[in-house]
Amino acid sequence: MKRSAELDREIRESLARIPKKPGLKTREQLDAEIDAILGTGSRAERHEVARALGYAYPKRPPPKTMTITGTNLFALSDLVLRSGGRSTFSNRLERVDYPHIKRTLAAGLVEVSSPTTLTLTSAGRDAVLRHLRRDYASKREAFARDPSRFAARDLERLEQQRVAIENLESGA
Repeated sequence: MKRSAELDREIRESLARIPKKPGLKTREQLDAEIDAILGTGSRAERHEVARALGYAYPKRPPPKTMTITGTNLFALSDLVLRSGGRSTFSNRLERVDYPHIKRTLAAGLVEVSSPTTLTLTSAGRDAVLRHLRRDYASKREAFARDPSRFAARDLERLEQQRVAIENLESGA
């Protein structure tokens, strides 16, 4: 059914008043926010409200099974390293990390614990620990074979990994 120009203008004006709240959200959180706006009597469609909030609303929900790539796991491990090995960290992400962390969120490795904070789930902690241990062991072997290949920043990263592994194992 085609909308009238007046109704279309009215919807555009009402959507323009909605404050954008970009950030990581699960599909359920976005749906709840859209439902709250539509419950106020707005005649806009779901995808229009989502766009007004700053999201692209998919035509269908994502598949339930989500495979995590090595790049996704690297981005998550890097976030954990930058937080000092804590399992709770800020959701302020670099642009390149955003799609990878969003995928780990969808896969259940990370959860949104507050509007500004992400927390590793137990599955996420196990995956990050496995990744960090494997990477740490291979770098320690390479360092033992030829220490001259390592710059100071490589040694700093190696120390960051060791501290992060200890913190994650202790449950920090």
